[in-house]
Formats: sequence, structure tokens, C-alpha cells
Amino acid sequence: STLHSSPSGDDDTATDDDDSIASSSTTDTASSSVDVLDTGKYVVATGVQFGVLASVLKGIDKIVAGEFLQSKFLKSTTILPPVLVGLLFIFLSLRSRVASVLDNSRPNRDAMDGKATPLDIKRPAWTPPGIAFPFIWLSITALRGISSAMVYTQTRALACPALLSMVLHLCIGDTWNTITNIEKRLGVSTLGVLFVWSSVW
Repeated sequence: STLHSSPSGDDDTATDDDDSIASSSTTDTASSSVDVLDTGKYVVATGVQFGVLASVLKGIDKIVAGEFLQSKFLKSTTILPPVLVGLLFIFLSLRSRVASVLDNSRPNRDAMDGKATPLDIKRPAWTPPGIAFPFIWLSITALRGISSAMVYTQTRALACPALLSMVLHLCIGDTWNTITNIEKRLGVSTLGVLFVWSSVW
């Protein structure tokens, strides 16, 4: 048989093309894979934060149930004043991230020129203006405080399923904030917001 060799320049071009295809394939495979370590980090961080806050609430329940507080402060009652419970959950709604092991810093509004989201992120035209968000979140925070106080007066426990579920929701939201605003992993954020939404129910 006869071998036909092509010019050396063509061989180099073919080799470069093959390398480019291989590199592209490797990149596509890497980008579509799941980052197990970071996924585990998010799960563990959320679990740790929830565990800390739940332990604090359970500890308060035990202290309130103790005879010392009953006789000295609460006059033989076994519940906290609802106002204090409401204020506690208002604080958690605003600062639950104090128990997080992740950086949950909120976006810098000055850097966003007063917009609701960073300037490099596209949002629908119907997104409320940035000035509306403080009023929206303050309303939500007030409702959380009021509803928590109402739940507590019925359950007489801070570490009851209803209030713990709200704490879990706050913890998931804090982790999502890290993913979205700190790490800026918007693809993961899109999936993560489903966990935030589902934790409401």
C-alpha cells in the first residue's frame, strides 16, 4: 500500500485542533460535574447554624421552666412575655447569621447605586426598585415577630416545631446569601433558591 503524507503545517493544525477539542471536552465535563466538597460545606454550615440556634432556644426553654426564674422574675408562670419572644425572633430575622460559620454579608447597597441587585445581574423589568426592599423586609420581619409570639403563647416553648422550622428557613436563607452575594455562584443560587422557597412550607 502507499502512504500519502500531508504537509507538516497541516499536521500541526490537525494536532492543535485535536488538543482544542480535548480541552473543550475536559472543560465541559468539569463544569457539569458536582462540587461535592462545596455542596457538603453548604449542608454542614446550615446544619451547624441551625444546631446552634436550636440549642439556644432549647436552653432558654429549660431556664424559663426552672424554679429560679419562676419565683424571681415570672411570678410562677412558665412562659416568657410574648413581647420578648417577638423581639427575639425579630432579632433572629435580622441577624440569624451571627450563628453561621459562613460569610453571610449582605450586598453593599452603595456599590449598587441604590438598585435592588448588583449592577451586573439582569433582573426582570417588574423587579421592585431598590428603595422598596427595606420596607418589604421590615414588614416581613415584623410579621415574623408577631406570629412567633402568637405561636409561643399556644405552645409555651421556643423550641417547638413551628418556631424551629422558621429558624431552619432563616439558616437556609443565610447559606443561600453566601452562595449568591459572596461567592456569586449564580447557577447554584438558582437551584438553592428552591430550597429557600420549599423551607417556607
